[in-house]
Amino acid sequence: MAANPVYAYVAAYNDDALTIIDISDPAAPTFKGSIQGAGSPNYLNYAVEVFAIGDYAYVTALLDNALTIIDISDPATPTFKGSIQGAGAPNYLSQPRGVFVKGIYAYLAVHAEDALTIIDISNPASPTFKGSIQGAGPNRLDGVRAVVVVGDYAYLAAGEEHMLTIIDVSDPAAPAHAASIGAGAGAANPFGLCVLGGYAYVAFDDRLAIFDISSPTSPSLKGSIVDARLNGGEDVVVVGDYAYVAAFTADALTIIDVSDPASPAYEGSISGVGSPNYLNGAIRLFVAGAYAYVTSLYDDALSIIDISTPASPTLEAVIRGAGSPNYLNGPWGLSALNVPVEGVGGGVAHQLLNAAFI
Repeated sequence: MAANPVYAYVAAYNDDALTIIDISDPAAPTFKGSIQGAGSPNYLNYAVEVFAIGDYAYVTALLDNALTIIDISDPATPTFKGSIQGAGAPNYLSQPRGVFVKGIYAYLAVHAEDALTIIDISNPASPTFKGSIQGAGPNRLDGVRAVVVVGDYAYLAAGEEHMLTIIDVSDPAAPAHAASIGAGAGAANPFGLCVLGGYAYVAFDDRLAIFDISSPTSPSLKGSIVDARLNGGEDVVVVGDYAYVAAFTADALTIIDVSDPASPAYEGSISGVGSPNYLNGAIRLFVAGAYAYVTSLYDDALSIIDISTPASPTLEAVIRGAGSPNYLNGPWGLSALNVPVEGVGGGVAHQLLNAAFI
């Protein structure tokens, strides 16, 4: 058990909620607090993704066309802090999906705008538009779903381009296309990504692809693995020698050995709809110590998986339930604070585990 309380922050899509779960004891997760509500005043209509850091959780609300900032300094009573909304000009926030926070900016993958939109969050009570780049074609942002920012570059999973797209964000007011790359014949629908040690690990519909991004303006495909247990890959986190993939269609957490990026290999998997594993529509995850935490959209669950033996992961515990008291109806986005991060190295994932990685 961690010395300090450890919390998982869940964007519960069908509860229009940000829900906080105490995971200090992985064997017995418990509800801590929640804030709900579509439209004014909380702007959490179809909350899909969340990025928690410091005293705030940054939530994308799909049907409110909003980035909403929640004060989580008291996890038992999260409160609304600020929000910015608006489809099209000037804010370019129609159906925002992925969110990544770095410094005073929030970077959003905005699905219906085909855009990377950058929001100034230096005043959390009053976030403001900073810059945006939109468009399919030369900018390769059609159907963007996820975003990770490392250094001067934003890395995006562009689902309808079937590509990893890299954007230069050295000037947040004027982001510019740097490069795009696909993963070869048949590689479609990239939805999740992780950036670690000069590589981008991207979950495609039927495979995990690894790209060499040591030169962000000239990325190259390093290796890939196609496996039915990766079907519907929605999220990926890399820790040490392993990539952990939330496979939505396979209803699985699948573990890939990436010790040789040129030749990734299947290591292990756990799957199952309903009891006992509750992985129906596995969609987001983070990894901490000996456990992987997975949200399952159709099981209304946060499942905790023991990954101490990667070849044979096992269920540790589950917390689930739509509406009161757990507010986990359609859990989608997932983030964490105070999580042990041994073995992660310098990596950043869609769910940042610790502010030290920024």
